[in-house]
Amino acid sequence: MSSGKRRKLRQEAAPPESQISDNEGAGRATAVYFYRTRRGVPEVREWLIALRKKDRVGFRLCLYRIRLLQQLGPALSRPRNGYLGDGIYELRADQYRILYTFVETGVAIL
Repeated sequence: MSSGKRRKLRQEAAPPESQISDNEGAGRATAVYFYRTRRGVPEVREWLIALRKKDRVGFRLCLYRIRLLQQLGPALSRPRNGYLGDGIYELRADQYRILYTFVETGVAIL
């Protein structure tokens, strides 16, 4: 990775988080929740926890994108997100993608 790209990632990365909660968006413009499978597993949250161990810069950038989604909601635009169709969007964080949808006004599910 070039030093310019590392510098850009550091500038965009959010401050480190001590934990990831199931309701990061409480009291903000858009509430963001983790989808849980039928077994009750929040797969995106589990993936983020694993990513934190593997790629801390990528993890922080993903959290930053989630915070932008919380703050901007549907107003979040390219290049930070993209519309895939059928109400499915993706958060773009360097090489990582997090899929999400809006289930009602002010509520997004990762």
